[in-house]
Amino acid sequence: MSRRLTSSRLLWAFYLVAATAACLVIAFPGRELAGHAAARLRAGLPGLEVRLGAVRPAFPPGIALEDVRLAAAGRPLALVKRLEVRPEWATIFDPQPAWRFTAHAGSGTLDGRSRPPGGPSGVIEGLRLEEIPALQNLAAGRVAGRLDGRFAPTDAGALGVSLRLTDGRLEPAVPLLRQERFLFPSGTAELTCQPGLVLVRNGRFRGNEVDIEISGLIRLGPTPGEGMLDLSGRILPHAGFVSRAGDDLPAALLRRRGGIPFRVSGPLSGPEISFSG
Repeated sequence: MSRRLTSSRLLWAFYLVAATAACLVIAFPGRELAGHAAARLRAGLPGLEVRLGAVRPAFPPGIALEDVRLAAAGRPLALVKRLEVRPEWATIFDPQPAWRFTAHAGSGTLDGRSRPPGGPSGVIEGLRLEEIPALQNLAAGRVAGRLDGRFAPTDAGALGVSLRLTDGRLEPAVPLLRQERFLFPSGTAELTCQPGLVLVRNGRFRGNEVDIEISGLIRLGPTPGEGMLDLSGRILPHAGFVSRAGDDLPAALLRRRGGIPFRVSGPLSGPEISFSG
């Protein structure tokens, strides 16, 4: 009798849990929450247009924002297919609890943790450059490749990002020194991000045609294309690239020890590239 009673209680408990979960999913006010969440995101991202497909419950307990689209002046910047946010239960009763988040953008993911007053920290895995709307249809050309890395707040309150590029590809809008495509099997860079400004340090990219070292500043404007570039570095050309460039590559540049100095400056919508002889 006791076994039957215990089994019956377990079945009833399972039924209540399943029924509660089903009601939560069916009656979840996703449309209302989607509008509220989009409004909160717009408030936290001034100057950006935010569209949100839906808000749904997630398991472990949390919420999932689906089809989060960011744009500026009608130009798409980013698309997050699904952003899951959930509290870190060990801190739920603290004055400032921690939150875990996982963002799925294309075939890549950003997984991390945030706890006020500090900024977010986490890892980037498999983010494809060609799947980022802001990098499509650039005036300078097309880019592709896989990004992995880490991000964390700095002591100064900015966001530090360490990136690793694999299988990189750059296709200039106009052939550069008779070269229509540049391949970069590997590369690394360190970024420091703060409102309106990105500091690029220790950018080193190893390519099939050239090796590139680059650093400098990217100033972001209120809308895409209004920002400014001020980057400089050096190019170390490989023998095959020098041969194809022919007379387009001045001999004075090739005689420079340690590579060819260059600078990329001007508006994001149409920067200029200059070389130092």
